[in-house]
Amino acid sequence: MALEEETDLIIDEKKGRKVALSYGIDVLGLLGILEINLLKHKINHTELLYILDEFKQAGYRLSSTLEKEFLQSLGEKSDI
Repeated sequence: MALEEETDLIIDEKKGRKVALSYGIDVLGLLGILEINLLKHKINHTELLYILDEFKQAGYRLSSTLEKEFLQSLGEKSDI
């Protein structure tokens, strides 16, 4: 569908991301959505952390390394 519509794909499932990327489809997951909303000032840093925590409590799996890198990268952005 993303190929037919020539649009980005929102997905977090590892295998699906890999397949989409092999077709040249840009993918966006939860962390990307949170970052975009933070940078557009739709949410603040505290809200981002709350949302991320809520997803993890609901069973969203995120490696501690990826989470740490993500949060560090947000701290390096001057817009925040």
